[in-house]
Amino acid sequence: MKEDLLHRLVKKIPVFGKRLDNHMIEIVSGASVAFSLKIGGAALAFCFSVILARLFGAEGAGVYFLVLMVISFGALLGRMGLDGTLLRFVAAGAVVGDMGEVKGIYNKTIEFSSAVSILVSIVIFFTAPQISLFVFSEPSLASPMRWMALAITPLAMVFLHSEALKGLKCIRDSTLVQGVGVPAISVIALYLIGDSWGVKGAVWSYLIAVMVMAFLGVFLWRYRTKFKGVVAVFETKRMLKSSMPLLGVALMQFVVAGLPLLLLGVWATNADVGIFGVASRVAILVTIILLSVNSIAAPKFSEMYRQGDMRALGETARGAAKLISLLAAPILIVFVFFSSFIMGLFGAEFTDGATALVILSIGQGVNVFAGSVGYMLVMSGNESLMRLSVGGAVIINIILSLLLIPKFGVIGAAIAVAVSISSQNIIASFFVYKKLKMRVFYLPCIAAKEF
Repeated sequence: MKEDLLHRLVKKIPVFGKRLDNHMIEIVSGASVAFSLKIGGAALAFCFSVILARLFGAEGAGVYFLVLMVISFGALLGRMGLDGTLLRFVAAGAVVGDMGEVKGIYNKTIEFSSAVSILVSIVIFFTAPQISLFVFSEPSLASPMRWMALAITPLAMVFLHSEALKGLKCIRDSTLVQGVGVPAISVIALYLIGDSWGVKGAVWSYLIAVMVMAFLGVFLWRYRTKFKGVVAVFETKRMLKSSMPLLGVALMQFVVAGLPLLLLGVWATNADVGIFGVASRVAILVTIILLSVNSIAAPKFSEMYRQGDMRALGETARGAAKLISLLAAPILIVFVFFSSFIMGLFGAEFTDGATALVILSIGQGVNVFAGSVGYMLVMSGNESLMRLSVGGAVIINIILSLLLIPKFGVIGAAIAVAVSISSQNIIASFFVYKKLKMRVFYLPCIAAKEF
């Protein structure tokens, strides 16, 4: 098979060529494509947050983040955990040339998710006034929430098609659909209409972006697949057996990330919500290397597990964890030592979130050092263990949120998120060791044992 230019270039770099096998070379070259795009997407998302904060202040940003949280929950329900299932089986089917399986799992996930997403969208649209009043005691949220409810189905399609393209190793297309296109269009639209229409303009910007990217995702999938004459074959029972545990995982992960924001919306001010929302979005940039590597590592894990090559799986996972940690460490250091300056870019009132940014960044740092343990469990068919690891994090998150947020506000929310994220990855690392007999967690100056 003829290698692409980037693949050949990676092999010629001494530090890579002498130490990395073919699996890691493929991950490095694929991750390089994803990383270059994700850097652009992260920069655009950062710009969106800056424009949002400077146009509407901490309070207006808080309204937007609360509405976005509700709609993100709706899209999560609409996906039904099928995005992870789609990635797993598209990757596994494609590597052995079973296009009937690939077509079958794609058709079923799109049908199921579309039906559920539309239903959830309708429910949130008509109950928006009640959610705004009885949950947040903020009737003004109803109108933007109704508009944002229209984004639930296209947002679910963006996630599904991004994962499907990732399963085919179309990393550029996958990252474009989910990581670049949405923030790019959102920034342009917000710049054009945000000043005139306020928070509602920000909502419309996001709605326009996810609708455009949903159509692009469908187009790219059809362009990349050749299903003419292929009979779709995939059992619904098999799909749901994989997706239901993943739905549970997704719901619990949403609790870990969303419960502190929700409780701030209930017990604190919209300004506190806005500050915490911005700090959370900045801190997630620590994981940009992890997300880039996962783009190509996840389908590789599925391939190697299906082929029974456990030694290659362990070596690749450990190599990826080391690579991720070394490249992400400088970002973590910058966020910890220059947090006040970074938060000040959003406006003077956001500097109050500097300590929260430090805490959240450290929590994401643990996520980075753990490597791709979550994907290792999912791609090896151990979705139930992934669910247990997230379940432990949820319990910790709930306890800490209830204890700390009423007393410490934004700082309490940051501690709850950071500790629960760290706990989730430590537990998942333990399960990877017990189930797959592999040590992946990277600690500098400590060599991980092979098995």
